[in-house]
Amino acid sequence: MVVFHPVLSANPICLPDLTMNLPGFCRKDPAQADDQIYSCHFDATLSQQVRLFCQQQQVPADMLFFSIHLAMLSRICNLSVSQSLCHLGSGAAQPLAWSQSDWPADICWLNFIREVTRAGTTWVDAVEHPVASSGQNGQPLPVFVWEPLPGFVQQLCAAMQTPAYVVSVASPDSAAYVCEFRLFRGQLPQMQLQCYAETFQHLLAVVTANPHGLIAAEQFHPPRILQQLELGWQFHTASLDTMPSLPEILLMQANTRGSDIAFQCEQTQLTFAQCARQVFLLAGGLQAAGVMAGDRVAVYCERDLEWVVIQLACMITGAVYVPLDLRFPPARIAQMILHSAARLVVTAGDTADLTAVPGCEELDIRVVSYAALAAGPCADPKQLCQQFSPLQVAYIQFTSGTTGVPKGAMVEHLGMMNHLLAKMTELELSSKDVIAQTASQCFDVSIWQVLAGLYCGARTVIFREEMIWDLLSLMQMSADNAVTILEVVPSYLELLFDVHELSDQRYFSALRYLVVTGERLTVGQAARWFKYYPQIPLVNAYGPTEASDDITHFKINREFQAERIPIGYPIANAAIYILDESLALLPFGSVGEICVAGPCVGRGYINAPEATARAFVTALISGQPTRLYRTGDFGRWLPEGGLEYYGRRDEQVKVMGIRIELTEIEQQLSVLDWIKDVAVVCRDNRLLCYYTSDDNQVRSAQAIRADIDQMLPAHLIPARFHRLDKMPVNLNGKINKAQLC
Repeated sequence: MVVFHPVLSANPICLPDLTMNLPGFCRKDPAQADDQIYSCHFDATLSQQVRLFCQQQQVPADMLFFSIHLAMLSRICNLSVSQSLCHLGSGAAQPLAWSQSDWPADICWLNFIREVTRAGTTWVDAVEHPVASSGQNGQPLPVFVWEPLPGFVQQLCAAMQTPAYVVSVASPDSAAYVCEFRLFRGQLPQMQLQCYAETFQHLLAVVTANPHGLIAAEQFHPPRILQQLELGWQFHTASLDTMPSLPEILLMQANTRGSDIAFQCEQTQLTFAQCARQVFLLAGGLQAAGVMAGDRVAVYCERDLEWVVIQLACMITGAVYVPLDLRFPPARIAQMILHSAARLVVTAGDTADLTAVPGCEELDIRVVSYAALAAGPCADPKQLCQQFSPLQVAYIQFTSGTTGVPKGAMVEHLGMMNHLLAKMTELELSSKDVIAQTASQCFDVSIWQVLAGLYCGARTVIFREEMIWDLLSLMQMSADNAVTILEVVPSYLELLFDVHELSDQRYFSALRYLVVTGERLTVGQAARWFKYYPQIPLVNAYGPTEASDDITHFKINREFQAERIPIGYPIANAAIYILDESLALLPFGSVGEICVAGPCVGRGYINAPEATARAFVTALISGQPTRLYRTGDFGRWLPEGGLEYYGRRDEQVKVMGIRIELTEIEQQLSVLDWIKDVAVVCRDNRLLCYYTSDDNQVRSAQAIRADIDQMLPAHLIPARFHRLDKMPVNLNGKINKAQLC
């Protein structure tokens, strides 16, 4: 419940639909904590400016404060004011709007305040109508109340058992106003309350100084915070000018640590010298086959040492590496070859003839084997170093398309190298490390897993596909090779925990970091990891394929305490913005779309101009045109500057007219110690929860609701709960929600 308490109000007002959207808001047991309070004093100049405005414009002070605060909350929650006001039924003669999509472009602050004042004369009395609507379980929804009566908020909170966010503005003397932000039965980070207070004062100053000025999104940012928002919270930059190119690093490592093992797959090994020699030999074969810079070369083989050599050979010649996974359906492989317009397809080992793959027999493609390329002349390393450009496309990774047709994301060498530098820095990689290469070649993680060891002189161990799903073998191989860096998705981590439950051996004792990516990491999963390995930190990584893989990192140790795990801070040279639908900066702490700028942003989707135009856009940041990638993910800045992930844009649903983030529910449920993994979906306007559990206890829906009643508001509690033996996963190990629906 959001409560506004102005000075001169005559009638209490009930406005639903805001508290549930306040970023970072959480309930608390009133018996265990005092009310949270933050007070701020308007200086004499602003107080006098407010009084003068009210006198000249004939606007009651309470309506000025209420209008400003309503607009501020609506902007912070990234909502339309009409979403709140229209709940009042016949009371409002005409809907009011605040959003970039439905707000009239020419409206000024004074007209907005007068319209709110006009509508306020017809609003219902909250004492007589304390609840405007109810959730799917029949429980009252939080409301936005304008409180004129002493003690009204406490009584309403007790009666409805709902938290409240209260703002009071008073003038104890004729000199200055005092603004107080108070929370009943709830909690927000103190810095967030402080930011709200700063925003409130800043807006008052803007409005009273220029009441005829048009409302604009940038007015909702206090100067202290605006600078950081415009910088995209880019904490540091790093020069890529001194970073060797791919052909240069091959030569350098061959000369300085030629006899050291660079890559290993089962019993087969490649030293750095052998790797360089074979890569330049294959590069010569590609050149002899007519491959030129910018040509797409599809690679159709198992993940082994030959795969590594072909990948590197493509990249150093300036060709574009296009990986194909043998386990993909034939129709998918045919689509990837067709849409990438591959000039050549390279096969290796015992790979079947690609022209025999259904769907590929009619494609106009040239297929050549690894052995045939290796029989050709060797490329000139010096010439490759001179011709190499970091602005060339390095690889194409295909992602799912909304139309059912995969989209090929083009990533340049510059973005790839920027990500490599971030990984080497964050994980403190050195020649002493052993990196596990576990990701499918069609998962962007595989790129850094292959290249990072090459740059830092570490040994990279390739785990064959059959071993990835033989959990005990993977764990034993990690122990046998003293793997120090391992990356998995959280769903896969859950499977590893199950094996640990049956064994006393600690297979990952040599690890320095466990990196998790691709899915939301829960507090419960982190706690289980530290139960087995309290000294080994986690790195929560986040990033889209279209932005060269990860764009944020967050290190976690066993002392970490929070209800959610952030996705962290931007990597070097990456600027991250939280934007609304019109690509305007949202206020600090607001939930919006995560957009990224910098060298990490890829070139777009190959042969898909419409999809590229939708996702790769130009927005005005600080008045400057800035090229961005729209991730389609929702997030918000935390008070300490880290980024919190809220879920996919397509994970946002509406139930009973209320906007709901499915990921938020999953995050809260994952805190329960008996839940291993959880997924929430929306079907037929109802929330359904699927979960796996550590024990064999069968819990009734009533018992589960009793556990989560104090964790989630009524409208976020699923209608049904389904216990599964295991979660369905896709080829990358991520939960497959399509199979749950």
